[in-house]
Amino acid sequence: MPDLEFSEDDMVQLSFLRDEETDALIDAGFLGEDQRLSSPMDDLLCFTYEELVLQVTAGIHYPVTAPCFDLNNLTLSRKDIDSLRATLRCVIENAAETNCIQKWLDRESSGYGIFEATKVVLQLAQEVDVLVKAVRGRTQKEDDQEDGEKKRKPWEQRKATEAIITNEIASEYLRKSAKEICETIPSCYRVLHAECVIRHDLAARFDACRDRLREKLLRHRNSLPKCCTKHTRLEDKVEHLVRPHITFHGTQRHFVPTIVRHGFLKPGSRVPKGGKGVHGNMHEVRCGSTYGRGIYSSPSADFSLSYSDHWARPTSPTEYFGLKLIVCATIMGRARQMFREDNWRQQSEPYEGADSHVANRELEYIVFDPAQIIPVYVLHLDWGADNADHFANLPMDAKQWKPRVSPAKNKLNVNEGLDSVYAGERQRARQAVFAKAAKYFPYGYGPATGGRFVIEEVGEVLEDEEEYGEYHLS
Repeated sequence: MPDLEFSEDDMVQLSFLRDEETDALIDAGFLGEDQRLSSPMDDLLCFTYEELVLQVTAGIHYPVTAPCFDLNNLTLSRKDIDSLRATLRCVIENAAETNCIQKWLDRESSGYGIFEATKVVLQLAQEVDVLVKAVRGRTQKEDDQEDGEKKRKPWEQRKATEAIITNEIASEYLRKSAKEICETIPSCYRVLHAECVIRHDLAARFDACRDRLREKLLRHRNSLPKCCTKHTRLEDKVEHLVRPHITFHGTQRHFVPTIVRHGFLKPGSRVPKGGKGVHGNMHEVRCGSTYGRGIYSSPSADFSLSYSDHWARPTSPTEYFGLKLIVCATIMGRARQMFREDNWRQQSEPYEGADSHVANRELEYIVFDPAQIIPVYVLHLDWGADNADHFANLPMDAKQWKPRVSPAKNKLNVNEGLDSVYAGERQRARQAVFAKAAKYFPYGYGPATGGRFVIEEVGEVLEDEEEYGEYHLS
């Protein structure tokens, strides 16, 4: 394809062609009437169905250049989605005969003296719509054939079903329950509640990224790292590399709703509507960029909470009360060990031949594709004044940070042991609760000694008072 510089007049003509196709998309019902004057084809277009999401990027040189598309499968079978992908690729390939630079350069000598472009984006939307309607018709026919079976109404048991599916997805990604994850966190961080925040659109994007990386690694079999030598079959090596890792991301609570709703943002991407910051502005570096301008997380919850500053500096002793801990599933693929001497601070892509970076004694994981990391749980923490000393004594250089000695198990059930059938266990549990109360309740009133502070009874936790679901509905 020959190189070409588009003049200002050329860009105006191309924008007219895109506006003409926008009108066609609106007339066909794929876009709303309010988008007629907003030039939506200059940005990312999303055609959303219950079964899938089609994302199309046309670009400012479209229709001379071909658009890019991405399909996020939500409920379709693999056969249907693979067939649709092949169809959409054929649409783009067939349009290359008319939508190309050579036809643009020869437009004045054409039959009508204009550039006769194929409306590729419209055709992509039409093909998706045809398939979705066919699948729905097929499903409806199968439902009608179920003799005497009661059809479940869409509003019945919806919340319960979604909760079950969401927790199943979390278990599939992390291969651990919320309780097991909390037990790995140092007991000085008291976990009150683990809120599952998986969104189905982000999960679909995460799965699609995993599939793409799997296909990529199968094509580059000779570049697989030596750590996979224990696997003899190529497929096993690839599955080992695309298996999600449990990582943590400590951040202030006012950033959490945006992360839960839109996923993690890569520095340089635009702040989404409703996100923290000015809509349309570029997302800035938030967790440092020593090893690349990517998304940082850590396999260590302690490290993530200790270095949550914008520039990966220690968390201030005056700010830790607002911290939340996000449990993530992260696809690393081929991870490359990075050092400060690599001078990768200004780079927005991983090192050649790598899909991610690890650094600082493998305490920092860096991915450069937002689809490689998904928030799974938000951990609500109970901060106390005793945590201040820890944050006040953190080293400025994260490379000098040392993990705490053997974390004790962090229990989610605060009533554990109090309802035991054995009197001895109940007594020990009551003594443990008394000890915790004596340690944490008196802050601001002096130590719990003598008669200055008296704990009279241990009450039960009322279910209707434990409301930690702040983010899963946002």
